[in-house]
Amino acid sequence: MCAAFCYEVLKCCTSKISSTRNEASALLYLLMRNNFEYTKRKTFLRTHLQIIIAVSQLIADVALSGGSRFQESLFIINNFANSDRPMKATAFPTEVKDLTKRIRTVLMATAQMKEHEKDPEMLIDLQYSLAKSYASTPELRKTWLDSMAKIHVKNGDFQR
Repeated sequence: MCAAFCYEVLKCCTSKISSTRNEASALLYLLMRNNFEYTKRKTFLRTHLQIIIAVSQLIADVALSGGSRFQESLFIINNFANSDRPMKATAFPTEVKDLTKRIRTVLMATAQMKEHEKDPEMLIDLQYSLAKSYASTPELRKTWLDSMAKIHVKNGDFQR
């Protein structure tokens, strides 16, 4: 349920409607904060993982449009983390910053993939590199391998 929820909220982070983006950013922040509180202020790893998986799925599903709007949502989430007084003395703001940085890295890698979308071998190679970078996170690795499989099926690469 957490994965599906993160997926839908992240889609709202790209909305053309500013208030929808703001509310989605706040909701995502609260989800991260509550997970952090649930772990007795140790980490929000579960939410972190589900958000990264959702971003990867949104990219693979070509549903992550509105890049600048999405960047704005990430900025809003970081602002929430930096201005949340009870969280200042914890590792939470740094973890939020790390998560948003990782999301931006995935988005940049995706932009590279878009540059090479007419070159199927290069595209698959870039996706494979991204999948390998998630070797320690099997669910994320699977997401990118699934994306590669979709491209192979689309191009008929599985046939001889």
